[in-house]
Amino acid sequence: RDRVGQGRTGQGVSNPRLLITVITGGRPLLADRPTRRFFKSLSTLGDIEYVVREDQAADYEDDPGVPLNAYPVAWADRYARTHWRHPRAVFEAGGFHGAFTGREWAMQSAEERGYDLVLQLDDNITEFGPLDAPRTHYYRNILQPADSVRVMVEMALSTNLWMFGAQLATVQIGGSAPVARPGFPYSFFLEKTGPGRMPYYGPFEDDIMHAM
Repeated sequence: RDRVGQGRTGQGVSNPRLLITVITGGRPLLADRPTRRFFKSLSTLGDIEYVVREDQAADYEDDPGVPLNAYPVAWADRYARTHWRHPRAVFEAGGFHGAFTGREWAMQSAEERGYDLVLQLDDNITEFGPLDAPRTHYYRNILQPADSVRVMVEMALSTNLWMFGAQLATVQIGGSAPVARPGFPYSFFLEKTGPGRMPYYGPFEDDIMHAM
């Protein structure tokens, strides 16, 4: 616990343990999970796993070397019922919960296993690379996703930010982008484990609400 706590106060974590999780649901075929194209690079940073609800796990096509971290439906129902935030959508046991139960399970199970940070990825990411790099070979042959994530880890552990994400091209600001700024990271972001972490709420835009 002390080692993890030191990282949050900006003193640095020696050899931080990173868990890479792909939050998924309803995409049993590998072809429907393009995020896996980044696994070869990201595997140099830490363990990789899919996080999926157990009632869907049996139908998931196996991705060799990447385990399924399946969470119980009963747990998901209990968590969703007490963290449901929507004016019209109605909670239904065993029904659609969105991604927020998977995100919470990923964080809780990572902390139990001693990870310092979790890289949460959506399962349908198709591109990831340096800002303003229009030619794909810039980041496919020269700068790998793992290189960017290493920088993200160091920045996250050097600040008091709990959630730290990559900038989205759709919200790109003009001029020189600051190193870290308030925003709404989603699809590709880091989060620290441990006491003080906020719980996830849903069922929609869970990652954006989490950033707020």
